[in-house]
Amino acid sequence: MFGARCVRLALRHSSSAPLPKHAATAKLLRVKEALEVQNPTSNDVKVQGWVRSVRSQKEILFLHVNDGSSLESLQVVADPGLEPRELSFGSSVEVQGKLIRSPHKRQNVELAAESIRLVGTCDVL
Repeated sequence: MFGARCVRLALRHSSSAPLPKHAATAKLLRVKEALEVQNPTSNDVKVQGWVRSVRSQKEILFLHVNDGSSLESLQVVADPGLEPRELSFGSSVEVQGKLIRSPHKRQNVELAAESIRLVGTCDVL
């Protein structure tokens, strides 16, 4: 709990760059809240947390993001062009996009990312 609170505070105060137009309307959700959505709508949402895994393929990028609110991670699906170069396991990110119904039976929803902002890197050495 304490770690997620610190990330949120750091996110609020870390960037002086203007937010994208859709950032002001994106609703901030915890991973637990996002995973509990039964009927996803086309509203913009924002999730902040740490990267648990990264898989980049030719046409699609998969991230698993967790903020400590749930034991499960939220799967993020994105275009590989959105991937910041320094993105790795343990990095803190802010992902904005739309919750969509997942085609897989193991998960109810996934986040179709429109933007991925790297908040902090994780030194894996």
